[in-house]
Amino acid sequence: MESKQRKGAIRGNLASGGRASNSSHSDRSTESHSSIEEGTSRNSSTHCIPLTGGSPPIHPIQNQSTIGFDRSVFSGHAAPIINQGNGAINTIHNVTNNQLATHRKGLDLLLKAIAAGAFHNSEERYDPPKCHPSTRVAILRKIRLWVEELEKKHDFMWLHGSAGAGKSAIAQTIAEMCEKLNLLAATFFFSRTASGRGDAKQLVPTLVYQLCQSMPEIRSYVEDVIEKDPVVLSRSVEAQFKGLIIEPMERALAGPFSARLLNRPRLIIIDGLDECAGRDIQSNLLRVLSTYVKALPVRLFFLIASRPEPHIRHAFGSSSMAPMTVPLALDESYLPSEDIEIFLLAKFEEIKETHPLRSFLDPAWPTQSEIRSLVGKASGQFIYASTVIKYVNSSRHRPVERLKVIHGILVPPEKDTPFAALDALYSFIFSCVEDLEATLRVLSLLILPARRDHSELTPEFIEDLLCLQRGDTHIILQDLHSLVDIPPPRTDENTESGEVRILHASLGDFLQDQTRSGRFYLDADCAHADLARCFLRHIPQDTSATEPRSYLTSFQRVSCQLFMHHCPRAKGTVMLLEELSKFDFFTILSFSDGGTAIVGSSGWMRTELPPLFRWFQQQDLQHPQYQLYRRHLQSWDSHILTQLRHYITAPFGREFITCLTIPGVQGLRAFVVSALIGGKYNIGWPKYGQPSLDQTGLDNFTLPEDYQEMIVYLLLDPIRAGDLHVGSNAYTDLAICFTRPYDGILPADLFNTDSVFALYTLPFILLKASESDILLRQLTTVINSGALDNCPRAQPEALRIVNTAIMTYLSKYKTSNKAKMNLRIMQYLRSKSESVKHTILRVPSRKAREEP
Repeated sequence: MESKQRKGAIRGNLASGGRASNSSHSDRSTESHSSIEEGTSRNSSTHCIPLTGGSPPIHPIQNQSTIGFDRSVFSGHAAPIINQGNGAINTIHNVTNNQLATHRKGLDLLLKAIAAGAFHNSEERYDPPKCHPSTRVAILRKIRLWVEELEKKHDFMWLHGSAGAGKSAIAQTIAEMCEKLNLLAATFFFSRTASGRGDAKQLVPTLVYQLCQSMPEIRSYVEDVIEKDPVVLSRSVEAQFKGLIIEPMERALAGPFSARLLNRPRLIIIDGLDECAGRDIQSNLLRVLSTYVKALPVRLFFLIASRPEPHIRHAFGSSSMAPMTVPLALDESYLPSEDIEIFLLAKFEEIKETHPLRSFLDPAWPTQSEIRSLVGKASGQFIYASTVIKYVNSSRHRPVERLKVIHGILVPPEKDTPFAALDALYSFIFSCVEDLEATLRVLSLLILPARRDHSELTPEFIEDLLCLQRGDTHIILQDLHSLVDIPPPRTDENTESGEVRILHASLGDFLQDQTRSGRFYLDADCAHADLARCFLRHIPQDTSATEPRSYLTSFQRVSCQLFMHHCPRAKGTVMLLEELSKFDFFTILSFSDGGTAIVGSSGWMRTELPPLFRWFQQQDLQHPQYQLYRRHLQSWDSHILTQLRHYITAPFGREFITCLTIPGVQGLRAFVVSALIGGKYNIGWPKYGQPSLDQTGLDNFTLPEDYQEMIVYLLLDPIRAGDLHVGSNAYTDLAICFTRPYDGILPADLFNTDSVFALYTLPFILLKASESDILLRQLTTVINSGALDNCPRAQPEALRIVNTAIMTYLSKYKTSNKAKMNLRIMQYLRSKSESVKHTILRVPSRKAREEP
């Protein structure tokens, strides 16, 4: 019966624009409780309920025309109740002053127990956050469709998201929208900082008071319960729910106004459940709601917004509540970054139109790159964007300068707090953390970025890296679910966990700024040192190893990478320095990752080694007793020289080693073109099955500048390099290699192909080369062949530099025969400026060229 009546009532409600035809919405005036209210609607027949014997108390129906009275007029006499419907006086009943005082007492007690500031439209929450126009469109539509469903399958919708994601703004927008549609029954907005709004004791009384306004049929029954048992307002949530909601509804349904009651609003919005004091209390509230919502004579449905704290997630995911709940996550699927960009653009336009200094603002401010930077920093969290706008929009400051403070371009003035609201949110969340030290250690691994080849920071991977027990990641981060996305624990060993990730890009800025984070400060230098020591323990020590090896596991390889990343950024703590002084660095250096290593080190190692050795040097200056640089440099020298000796037996092996000292990778490419064209020679890693060092391999090869610098210093030092020392003779041999005559080995169009790289390296090589008749003859051959004239890929300026280098080299020869040859060559080179294309021995005079 209730279901049929409710469906008919709701259909009528929606057909009339969402409002009931027989009643308007909430009237929160308390004056109606001190007057005698009518019990009829303007579109229905009149009713009168006598107050004699065991009859129920009068039903005050909200927003009906009422004839009031002055209580003093009836002092000591019976007071008439005049029910007016359609302009006619229907019935007058006598009610004593004692009866009126009793009802007033129940109302007064209820008013004392509520948190009026928790209403969605309370003065305390004036100008509450709301969704900006044209934002959150999809998610608002989804909630509204659920609210307007005639046949609901779920009693709860759980709106959850990280801290600052905009849950309260969505709840507020839905509350105002549903209030206009006469669908809103009650609201409660929790707040940890507002008096009364962080206490669950006031939740049920506050909801009941609002239900008395939106469902006036139950009001008198609620007052009757309170009058008979005032202590009910101090009882448990279960007792209050049964006594103040379920019982009055049952009595109202048994009365003559049941049809009207079934047409009343049903939606209750509870926002910020996680801000209610006490996790156990929060869980208990959900348990009570899920238990007693089934017993409600008039079905209510709840929109509950909160952060995804573990205990709340567990409650909504329980076998009893999950079938009744529609979970709605504020995740990336709703494109929050696009909404944030819309919000920022609109707000900056508003600033340019309304700010007192608007005449000084460039119409193009802020730039698109600045907007993108803010959107990226927001990480889908509206609180960051709104905090930025509030700070920039200060009428006492210049918006452009304030935005530069946000971007870190300018230092904020003393006592200026650009992110005060955001800092307060972060500080509150961290104040609930039990083990702060362990939490910051795990967060440091997430916040301080480092390369990890194909390795995700799953809970299990974090536990292995930090030497934790299984499940510790969830225990340590359980208070940070609103800031960190933590995948659920694995159900079995074959199940893969998701990656733990920070939800707020601005969290790292907060933690690493002591002026903002205070006691939650994350000292990055110390954190790097702690992590470096931790990863060092995972690297196996094998001092007997003398050859490259690839037996390191994936986990050990990642540990190597992370150690070499964090150590150069670490504070030189005593514990870290002592462990490094005992560590055999050859373990890392002798590691080869499966055939892609050239010049003795893996690609990632070439990037990480130089800053690590610079850090060793710095530590030796401050702590000379450890001799880290000297000790580990010897290991690196030994390792590199061992690897380079594998090239010596291959054709042009020494030339290749010399190429390593030429700045930039072009020297290596030149070597490939000039000496190994067509893949004719294999000077790769024959002993270890490495691929040939051909043009294809080196086209994709990169050698970081600072790593090559380390190799150069090694090879140019005769003491360190020994038999692999690169001196002037080595550069002479390389120049001969790059300028070999056409002997059938190289293609005829050598200098018309990629060998232009070889051409570009000649100035550097000739500058360091020693005297050589062979090189002189080959230079002459190159010039006579016209190769320099037929090199379309070379720039004219590059050719001029090459010519100058050749002249410089030829000037080194002192013998008369060489001098004559030099003279003829230099004459030719001078004639090049006049674009003459003849051999050296047949250069015509200017006069001959001018004759017709």
